[in-house]
Amino acid sequence: MDIEDMIVDLNDLTQDGVIECPYCHKGKTYTYSAKGKESSNCHICRRLVLWDFDQMKAYKAKAKKYVS
Repeated sequence: MDIEDMIVDLNDLTQDGVIECPYCHKGKTYTYSAKGKESSNCHICRRLVLWDFDQMKAYKAKAKKYVS
């Protein structure tokens, strides 16, 4: 498999929407038929965000604490 086979051209996909970061309102995530939720850092302010693709909303989040 060539590296070119693993590259996706986002212009070929239908964009469902854009969700804005609840902290800085500058960072955004773009959705392409996404379902469910994902936690990741905003690429602008670096704060943890819960992105809800079903409701097309973003929520301020705190890191989950693991107990051993």
